[in-house]
Amino acid sequence: MTTHLPNPLSLEQRTSFTRVIDHDVDSVMGDMRATVDRLVHPDQIPSPPSQHRLDQVMQYVDFTINTFQAIQSIVGSHGEKEIPLEASNNGLTKFLSTYFGDKIPKKFTITGSLKPRFLTQETLLELIFLTLVKNANNHAAPSKIELAIGEPQPFPTNALYIPQGAENYSNFISFQVKDNGRGFPADYPFMQKITTDPKTTSGRGFGLYLTGLASQVLRAPIDIQSRPGDTIVSFYHPVFEEEKRWSEYYF
Repeated sequence: MTTHLPNPLSLEQRTSFTRVIDHDVDSVMGDMRATVDRLVHPDQIPSPPSQHRLDQVMQYVDFTINTFQAIQSIVGSHGEKEIPLEASNNGLTKFLSTYFGDKIPKKFTITGSLKPRFLTQETLLELIFLTLVKNANNHAAPSKIELAIGEPQPFPTNALYIPQGAENYSNFISFQVKDNGRGFPADYPFMQKITTDPKTTSGRGFGLYLTGLASQVLRAPIDIQSRPGDTIVSFYHPVFEEEKRWSEYYF
């Protein structure tokens, strides 16, 4: 089943979304080229290609395809007016486990799980959680990062950022990226980072801006709580009305 949401993003916002290619895909493509070079040109005695490196290449290919599918859903010919939503095959946790298992060994865990038939733009979710976890790992110096998937809950009235349209839904699934790193500064301008294209200001903070765009597309409120040793970025995904027929999976 496929349903659609009206795309709330302006032309300028949709255009800015494509910069995720430079933000995430370019480095992955570089890693893939380096891995392919090792496969094709062994450093020492020629040997059969290792399964690990073959798996790495497939991992990079899958990530790149998923990222471009997310971009297409936002800025493609249909994405200009509507965002396609499909019932997830519960591949989100598998994708994240595979990708982060190589990038952040022993540090990253996933708790909870998605129920079957979760209606969403799955490639967009994958992109957002990749960005949030990668940013935590690169900038917060944590020893532990967790993606916690919660049970459906009522409207998060105290969320930091509530996009237009979120009020039309009554149940939300929480996705929380938690880390025990240094935390954000006390005066960090979260709202500015979520709502303002960093290209027009400091040029930094694209990850939170990207999360803000996804929040608007999916009508998903965002909350951020941070102190040294305990940072939680929460993304509250609506349980869309079209899912009422699947309510037995949730309640």
